[in-house]
Amino acid sequence: MEYEYPLYSKKRIQKAGKALRKNENNNDDLEVFNNWRSSHAMPLDIISGELSSAVNDIDNENLIVKRLKRAPSIINKLKLQPTMSLASMQDIGGCRTIVSNIDNVYKISDKIKHKLLSHSLVCTTDYIQNPKSSGYRSMHHVYKFNGEGISDKHSGLLIEIQIRTINQHYWATAVETMGTYLKQSLKSSQGDREYLDLFSKVGDLIAFYENSSLYHKGSILRLLKETRVKIQLLKIFDKLIAFREVTSIIESEFKDEESPDYYLVITDSDKKTIRVQSVTKENLRSANVTYTKLEQRFQNSASKDVVLVSAKNLDELREAYPNYFNDINNFFDLFNTVSDYIFNNVTEDEKIAYESEQKKLSKHFLKKRLRTVRSRHRFAHRSLRMLMREYKKTKDINKKKKLNKIIQKNRKSLIELTKSLALIKEYSSKYL
Repeated sequence: MEYEYPLYSKKRIQKAGKALRKNENNNDDLEVFNNWRSSHAMPLDIISGELSSAVNDIDNENLIVKRLKRAPSIINKLKLQPTMSLASMQDIGGCRTIVSNIDNVYKISDKIKHKLLSHSLVCTTDYIQNPKSSGYRSMHHVYKFNGEGISDKHSGLLIEIQIRTINQHYWATAVETMGTYLKQSLKSSQGDREYLDLFSKVGDLIAFYENSSLYHKGSILRLLKETRVKIQLLKIFDKLIAFREVTSIIESEFKDEESPDYYLVITDSDKKTIRVQSVTKENLRSANVTYTKLEQRFQNSASKDVVLVSAKNLDELREAYPNYFNDINNFFDLFNTVSDYIFNNVTEDEKIAYESEQKKLSKHFLKKRLRTVRSRHRFAHRSLRMLMREYKKTKDINKKKKLNKIIQKNRKSLIELTKSLALIKEYSSKYL
């Protein structure tokens, strides 16, 4: 197949990145962006192939997938890190291997350093020993591709390799699924602080279970108590189950003799649909064009999203990217397993103390949550009244249209806060 290669100078790519960061891009900037991103496909294919041969000897249950980074994620990263250049972004092309345990993460990490000697290792970041504040854990390697004898035009492009355990993967996909439900970028540590704190704590619990945490039994038991109360209070599992159950999947048809290398996944959280289209390597170039066009079409929509990812078949796609299918059963099972593991490794006295403190924590969090939601509810109510008064006073039609959109949005927010308030009052009647 014919791969795309970089057509523009680093200076022009940097200029396009600056325009995208400021939302001042034109069609030429988008063409530069699309070419630059698509050019990472060949180095990504080669490095992921070399990674596969290194991993299989160590962990025969591993799963390897690859993807070109989504445009919204690239633009969001440029905005979050003002000094970053599009031309030097390290994870536009990324491959991930998911393995069975922590030991294998480090074994594979050591092996690929010797296996990928033809490419240059740029940096290694251990987010397992030094997790992000969000609770994210994984091992990252960034390589500079060497295309000598293959394609000099692709030399120097950066490819990121992620190595994570299956449990770390379940956590990460649950965060993404919850972020989709809330329409917040939780995986980038953006959004409601309560949800961010909760998933960070769950990450710590999983790390303890995998023996990669510095927590001791006493503090981890308290952390479990706090987490279970918050999960119940925020109705995390109920929300994720509801989101999953109303989602339908529409699979595109393809001929039996075809073996898809990529899938174009289009999600619509409002219509609760997921459309999956298979893509062979021969059609990758045109699929990249479609990918970019759909991203442009969805750029102002909070409900629609598209991603181009690799997988050997649809089952592997679902296993590697359960967040795109709102499939969080494995996360539920993992959390229950972790809870049982922690609870079964404490004394009877600690269990009795746990039950007693659980009630105290419930009261504490309920009171705190009740104050917060009441305050937000009052503010939302006042804001809505002010907007309604302004709407009635103004005679400008365009202004009325803008105000009407804001009013509808505020009404939805007020309805959700009212529901939350009723739920907390229901719990309060039991515990307070």
